[in-house]
Amino acid sequence: MRILNFIYLFTFLSLTLCLTQAQTIVQSQFEDLVAVFNLLGHNTSKLTPSSICLERGISCNIDVITGIQLETISENVVIQSNLFIFPNITQLKLSNIIMENQFLLDMSTNCPSINVITCVNCTISQVPYGNYKYGTLYLPENQFEGTHYLSEILPFPIFHNPLNKKQNINWINNFTQPTDRTFAELTLTTSSFPDFTYLRVFSFTIYLTDSFPNGVITNIEKIPKLTALNFYGDLLQQKKNLTFPLSFENYKVGSFPNNKFDFKSSGVNWHIARKLDLSKSEITSFSIDAGFELQDGSKPYPIVKTNPSLLKSITVKNSNINTVDFGFLTKIFSNDISGNQISMAIPNITLYNTDRIAWSIDQDVPGKQRQLIGLNISHNNFYGEVPQWVCNVDADISYNNFTGILPDCYACYLNDQKVRDRIQGNNFQNYQDDLPESFWPSCYAYVRSFFWSKGKTLNSYMLHIQGQTLGINSNITVDFENSTSGAVFKNPIMLKANEWYYFDLIMEPSMVAKIAQENLIRVSLNDVYGHSTSFYLFDGIPSENITYARDYSQLYAQTPFPQDPNPDTSSESNPTTSSTGGNGGSTSTSTASTTDSGTTPEPNSAILICSIDTLMIFLGILIVSL
Repeated sequence: MRILNFIYLFTFLSLTLCLTQAQTIVQSQFEDLVAVFNLLGHNTSKLTPSSICLERGISCNIDVITGIQLETISENVVIQSNLFIFPNITQLKLSNIIMENQFLLDMSTNCPSINVITCVNCTISQVPYGNYKYGTLYLPENQFEGTHYLSEILPFPIFHNPLNKKQNINWINNFTQPTDRTFAELTLTTSSFPDFTYLRVFSFTIYLTDSFPNGVITNIEKIPKLTALNFYGDLLQQKKNLTFPLSFENYKVGSFPNNKFDFKSSGVNWHIARKLDLSKSEITSFSIDAGFELQDGSKPYPIVKTNPSLLKSITVKNSNINTVDFGFLTKIFSNDISGNQISMAIPNITLYNTDRIAWSIDQDVPGKQRQLIGLNISHNNFYGEVPQWVCNVDADISYNNFTGILPDCYACYLNDQKVRDRIQGNNFQNYQDDLPESFWPSCYAYVRSFFWSKGKTLNSYMLHIQGQTLGINSNITVDFENSTSGAVFKNPIMLKANEWYYFDLIMEPSMVAKIAQENLIRVSLNDVYGHSTSFYLFDGIPSENITYARDYSQLYAQTPFPQDPNPDTSSESNPTTSSTGGNGGSTSTSTASTTDSGTTPEPNSAILICSIDTLMIFLGILIVSL
């Protein structure tokens, strides 16, 4: 009885302490924050020191406020810096207010712990010179105008001024010698491309104004060794026509992390003298949305050669291009040519191990499944039948003029809305978008064979399942009929779309011995609605039994397709040659499990301190009880 009373007392005191510490802030900070709420037009009648931390946009740690992100409800609200005296906040976000420039500098004194300030549409027109203690400043939709100097924003390694409301703005380089400061992320709305001489910039995003000149971009040849360059002109009254710099054909990142450079453009028409040869460039991602053509007015696919081991993703969409070479596309890991005017049939090609378009394992992250789509040709004018090799690629073929029979690799998974979205807008003989489910075409999926191989590490094995029309990233489960081991394998890794999956397993020798005695393996293929189809295979043939597991081969992960008879380290567009494709990557290691794993969040400080105090109470009561 004494022990039971001790448990009751311990539980009550623990809950009381946790709830008190986690929810109540000091009175002075409560009153200051209520004043901010009132000014912005929020209803504060029901707020208390123990409830204010539950309000949206307010972050607390034990009894102090650590973050403020509030929307403005009232109109024409004028904010003074003396209203914000919060020594513990690390983040402040406000919007749609009238604010003086000096507010930005005052926050370094009023809020000495501040790391990030965001003010959207806050009438800021300049960043005052001074000693700033925070390094991240977001100022979208503000009022910068005229001439500004880059030294003005140098205190901020991360500075963003997108969608500035004024159109006449130029950022001038006033440095005469190198500086040791670096812009990790820099976003500017500007009427001219800045001169970055003597400056270090990792990532630069430029929002063009209506007064940005067409043609050759001045100063772009002087850009530092960037890791990312982004152009945005979507909201301009008239789209800009810019000359694409051929210097990017030999662009080198230098000593920056991972030697990668991403180029992205949206809302800009680019003109080039000839097709680009990017085989010597360190560009890893190339994306154009809105326009790309040769200076003679023709609109072919604009890239003629690449280094596929570096250039992982190419997007040329909504750009009115009218020709493409699939022999070139199949070498690239991810391709998006949607929204163009390409009118052709997809050729029948053979996929080889060198063709990254069909790789299921990420080419940069060993063991990780691909996240990027392999081929997006939606919203074009492709016609004819869909060739079988497309089933080995994660592809979007919607809104074209395809006819003939919808391949089984799509027909077997029409229950999945994602699959239907990726084939809609065509004219298949056996499927139309409005066809009732009861009339959907029949299809045939099967497991052809399986085998065991040893894994890369001690006590690791790989169970390979091979078949036809197995889907993309399907939910496959393996167990054994009349099992004595009780083994159940879930969450396989796709190695070849629709044809080859494997389970990466770690098993103790005792479990291996039990599995070696199993006679009938059962493979269950489940669709997104839980419908299951089971395939049974005998596990009695020595070559298929786990006891005779093959030695591990990197080929299992990197080359589920035939070896390319003519391998080349570069990809070159040549409309007269046939295309090739393939799948590759490295294996992923995970233990056999019937549950999904998740990430563990870092503990909240209030909970951590509560746990320490709770432990002290527990020890005290235990001593008294004893």
